[in-house]
Amino acid sequence: MERAYLACEMLGIKYVTAHPITFAERNCEDRYQQERNREYYDRFVEFGIRHGVGTAFENMTPYLKQQLPYKYCQSYEQLIELVDSYHDDRVAICWDTGHANFMKADQGIALRAIGRRLKSVHINDNKSEATRDEHLLPYMGNIDWTTVINALAEIGYEGNMTLESPIGELTPEPLIETYLRLQYDCAAFLVGEFEAARSRLKARG
Repeated sequence: MERAYLACEMLGIKYVTAHPITFAERNCEDRYQQERNREYYDRFVEFGIRHGVGTAFENMTPYLKQQLPYKYCQSYEQLIELVDSYHDDRVAICWDTGHANFMKADQGIALRAIGRRLKSVHINDNKSEATRDEHLLPYMGNIDWTTVINALAEIGYEGNMTLESPIGELTPEPLIETYLRLQYDCAAFLVGEFEAARSRLKARG
C-alpha cells in the first residue's frame, strides 16, 4: 500500500483507489464495518496525505454468487458515510459504473448524492443479471450511459474517466491493435458526450 502511494506521488497521481473491506463475522452492521475499515485504512490514508496523495474509496460489487448477504459499500450511502467520517476532502470516492449496475442502482441519483466527493471514475459496462464482473466496453451492456454522463456533468466532475475494459490474455496478436482502436474510439465518443452535456448546461445558464 505504501509503495502504491509513493508511486502515485512520483507520477503526480492525485488519488489512490482503495476497496472497502467486508468483515464477514458481522457483515450486516454498517457501524462495525466502518469502524473496522477505519482501523485498517487510517494509517494508509494518513501516509498518503503526508505524500500529497489522497484516497478514493470505490463502490463495491455485491456478492454475485450470494456467498454473503452484502459487501460493505456496495451502496452509495455507505460509501458516503465512510468518506465523510474522515472530514477531509483528500478522502474521496471512486465510482465504478459496472459495480453500480450490478446493484441495479439509479446511477444518476447516486452520482448527484456523491457530488464533489467524486474524484475518480471507472468506466465499464456489464449486464446487470450476469454472475461475474464482465468489464465490457460502454454500450455493450445495459448501463444507461446518458444518465451517467448527464449526472457527471451536473455535479461538475473534473477528474479522469478510466476505461476498465482490458484485452484478454488469449486475444490473438493480430487483433490487439483493432481492439485497442475500438477502445479508444469508444472512450473518445463517451468523452464527447460528456463535453456536449457540459455545453448544454452552460447554455442553460
